[in-house]
Order: sequence, then C-alpha cells, then structure tokens
Amino acid sequence: MEWPRLWQMARSMCRAADRDLDHAQWILIQASRSFICGSDRIAQFDRSEWKLEPGGKRVAFGAAFCNRDHLWTGT
Repeated sequence: MEWPRLWQMARSMCRAADRDLDHAQWILIQASRSFICGSDRIAQFDRSEWKLEPGGKRVAFGAAFCNRDHLWTGT
C-alpha cells in the first residue's frame, strides 16, 4: 500500500474535525494492533534493508504516544 492511502484511510476513519496529529495517532494504533494481533503474519525485514525515500509525511506527537514521539510514513 502506498503511504498516501494510509492517510486517506485515517481521514475516512476519524472525525471530520480531526487534524494530522489525530490521523497519525490512528495510523500508529492500527500498526501496533496489527503487530500485536498478527505478528506471525507480518513479514520480518532485516534492519539494514530499511531506508526512507524522499517525500512521505512526518508528524511529531509533541509527547510520547505508543512509545513514539513521531510518525513517518513514506516509501
């Protein structure tokens, strides 16, 4: 799934008045739920293979949320 689709899903699942911060928290909650509930189905990638290409979206939470201080989505 391309990263803009995540944000589109978050906008459709959140309230109309919600901001990017709320959408970022929704995305992180869904990712955490997926990891906890379906960890045997999640592909395991070698850490050295990860790299974030230019573009994407970053939202800072301002305080720890799900043990994270920001969310980066991208390709």
